[in-house]
Amino acid sequence: MKYFDKNNKLTLMHKDLNKIIRKPEMLETSKNLFINLYSELKNQIDNLFLELKKSENENIIWNLWHIIRIEDLTVNILIREKESILNEKLKKEINISITDTGNSLTKEEIKKLAKDINIDKLKYYSDKVSERTINLIKRLKAEDMKRKINKISLEKIIKEGGVSKDNLWLIYYWGKKDIAGLLLMPLSRHIIVHLNQCYKYIKTESN
Repeated sequence: MKYFDKNNKLTLMHKDLNKIIRKPEMLETSKNLFINLYSELKNQIDNLFLELKKSENENIIWNLWHIIRIEDLTVNILIREKESILNEKLKKEINISITDTGNSLTKEEIKKLAKDINIDKLKYYSDKVSERTINLIKRLKAEDMKRKINKISLEKIIKEGGVSKDNLWLIYYWGKKDIAGLLLMPLSRHIIVHLNQCYKYIKTESN
């Protein structure tokens, strides 16, 4: 299953969103389109959690952590300018040793992460992040879309270990965006890209 094929429904929705998201007169249309697109993506994420009940594929587990953690950081720290959902209590419940996005994990570290992680608590984390994302979108105003990212929020992510020292390029990348840019990437396209990877792993396992 490939979500970013040229004529795929999600690809076309993302393309349409890109055209209108910064137009004040199209605010409600943009928000509704994002919610529809995002809801489709969340359904696919939920399907991956069901797949993990059949086979705990370590690469799928890593991709899910990566997707969820990046969404938590960008929605709650960069856009809302509040606290990340992941705290010490939840981190212990998920049974994960990292707080960053996992970009630099080695194959052996990914294996350990997948072996140790509590899948049910990771699903709980996913649901909480998604709930916060939808609530945020509903409250956005037209002027929010072109709002630049606060440098203090970017520094907070570094301070809290949301991005590892090896991946500070992520901070620079997010720092160049406005809120609309974050909604387009990573909060929609990034998820699609990683869903593609996960379904490739499933296809490989079934062959």
